[in-house]
Amino acid sequence: MNSYLRKKNYPFTIRSVSVSEDSLFVGTFRNTDLGEQDNCFRRLDHELRLVWKFPVKYSPLASALTPDFLLAVTWDIFSSGGFLYCLDRISGACVWNKRVKNISTAAELLVFGETLLCFCDSGVVGYQIKNGKRVMSANYSTNVYPPKVQNASVISCSRNSLVKFQGNDLRADWAIDGFDNPWGFGCDKDHVFVAKEGCLQIYDLKDGANVGRVNSGRCKSLSVICLSSLHQHPSGVRLRSARYARHRSTTPPRGGVGGKKDKLHK
Repeated sequence: MNSYLRKKNYPFTIRSVSVSEDSLFVGTFRNTDLGEQDNCFRRLDHELRLVWKFPVKYSPLASALTPDFLLAVTWDIFSSGGFLYCLDRISGACVWNKRVKNISTAAELLVFGETLLCFCDSGVVGYQIKNGKRVMSANYSTNVYPPKVQNASVISCSRNSLVKFQGNDLRADWAIDGFDNPWGFGCDKDHVFVAKEGCLQIYDLKDGANVGRVNSGRCKSLSVICLSSLHQHPSGVRLRSARYARHRSTTPPRGGVGGKKDKLHK
């Protein structure tokens, strides 16, 4: 996004972006060369013209949109704290703001119904979007990847655990501990996939049961294409990639055409 805006001669460095049908909502750093002394969140139109800007305390970090509001979080590198803002999408007016703790560059915001979830170093905290009232919190280790929403649930992967939150109160439905800095994380409607060194571990979305693994070499990321290429063994335990299965089906058996000769036929 920064490279695109530089081509358009946009003067500010962008830290966060949220996109709607007709606008870009960006978090920008201060630029004293242009006389801008404040970090800001800005709304730009489709021609990158400024619609409004709102100065914020500390560096912009992440943002999320609802039909009515821009929700944004900032980060102070020295105190590991920050501020959470709720801004009116149309006017840029501040609806509410509050100080938050234990923020790092891994912090994420996620809108879940009428609740804003802030994933930070110590876990996840939920706030009512309309007034900023804190409604829930759950402690676990540092968030690693952006959380996923699937089947009215929130799945979060941290440095050493995988947690599923469910219900209006976002209670922890199940949790799996013992990870060691996983390399990737994704899910579909039935399974959760976690990439570890040398393998892809698969868990049942409903109850968190370990249903299998795939040897994946040094895979460090997951995508929809990657996940859709997997198929489940009838036993429900062993899984292999579709590419491997196709390779096996086209490889002649030993002793057959193109294979090694049978020792009995010399």
